[in-house]
Amino acid sequence: MSTLRFAAFMAVSMATTGLIQTTNAASMAEAMSKAITSHPEVLSAEKGRAAIGHQIDMAKAGYKPTLDITMGTGYEGSKNSSTRYRAGRPNGDNEGFKDLWRNEARVVARQMVFDGFQTKSRVAQQKNRFESATYHTMDVRNQVALRAAESYLNVLRGRELLALAQDNLSTHQSYISKIQNRVNGGRASKADVNQAVGRTAQAQANVEQAIGDLRQAEAAYLEAVGEMPNNPAKEATPFGSIPANTTAAIGEAMNNSPVIASAKADIKAANAELAEAKCRFCPRIELEGGASRNWNLDGVESINWDQYAMLYYRQNLYNGGHDVAQVKERVERVKQAQDMMEQERRQVEEAVIKAYARMDASKAKLEPLSTHVEASTSTRDAYAMQFDLGQRTLLDLLDSEVELFNARNALINGKFDLDAAAYGVLAHMGNLVPASATQVASK
Repeated sequence: MSTLRFAAFMAVSMATTGLIQTTNAASMAEAMSKAITSHPEVLSAEKGRAAIGHQIDMAKAGYKPTLDITMGTGYEGSKNSSTRYRAGRPNGDNEGFKDLWRNEARVVARQMVFDGFQTKSRVAQQKNRFESATYHTMDVRNQVALRAAESYLNVLRGRELLALAQDNLSTHQSYISKIQNRVNGGRASKADVNQAVGRTAQAQANVEQAIGDLRQAEAAYLEAVGEMPNNPAKEATPFGSIPANTTAAIGEAMNNSPVIASAKADIKAANAELAEAKCRFCPRIELEGGASRNWNLDGVESINWDQYAMLYYRQNLYNGGHDVAQVKERVERVKQAQDMMEQERRQVEEAVIKAYARMDASKAKLEPLSTHVEASTSTRDAYAMQFDLGQRTLLDLLDSEVELFNARNALINGKFDLDAAAYGVLAHMGNLVPASATQVASK
């Protein structure tokens, strides 16, 4: 089928299904860039990272002083030595009660002097959580970029397969005309026409399947990038960025994978949390100063002024074993984080090995697939000539067309499978989105 006919077919089919939309992401790099800057999954990870950044500030507040003000007003009834023996006490007032309207105002400032390094541990914990969130965000970007790359390739794949299916349909339709002419000339039977019609119907079904597959690929692209593809073009796959063998790829993944780096930061955060729990066994020393001004306090109708500056030493002696249990719990959390890191390491190693194996297998298949296409093309051409000479049956010719269609289909899939596997290797190594896993933004 000619390029013009294919373009017209695509325009009609997409227009009827609402698949044509304007977009700026025309290249693979643009598609991945748009995906990692606008995808909700990435934005959510970035917001979570920013939230932890504020928790660092919250933890650092423990180093700073606090200032509190308290004001109050209300009724007070008093019975004490001041009210029982006060001058001017009414006759019959044997109880010595006195009712007054009480007002209070006080301000208190506190500064932590020593807290057993609890604040330091809390700050360290949040900084390590921030580091973990940074690496997690990098991993999310890698995975979203991989989805964008795969969907971009699948759109290209779908369009090539649709063009192939449409060309195959056009070829079968031309055979119907040839067979009909032969029937009219008495050189073929009605059964030959039926056979050609049946194979053409199968070719039409292949076209419909290709249209459906393309729609699904474009839907996946829409999810990853946020807009429909606009004239995507085949680009060179970055094979040069992939190590020469699986061992080297695993080594790079162990050094660069944000998944592993995030798990390591989680271990450091768990250790800081353990240190914070141990701080509860230490005393807390605070410098406290305050002043108050009270009216009508304790049954005395006068103003009461207080000012003080104190150094307080506070330490819990017993709280039911809570602190001991908490330390034990934090120890288990550290072990859990270590086990999770080992699990992540194994999963990254497995993912790299599988992706590299897919890439090697796809690469190894290309040559035999190309040979299959060349041989099938030669066979089809020879059968077509022999059919015209009456040396081959229609069934032979139609079978050769099916063989050629399947061979071309497999070759197209093989090429795109190789490209997708290469991007998968880069993603699992942590290198798909250009960012060094060792350069972590610090708070």
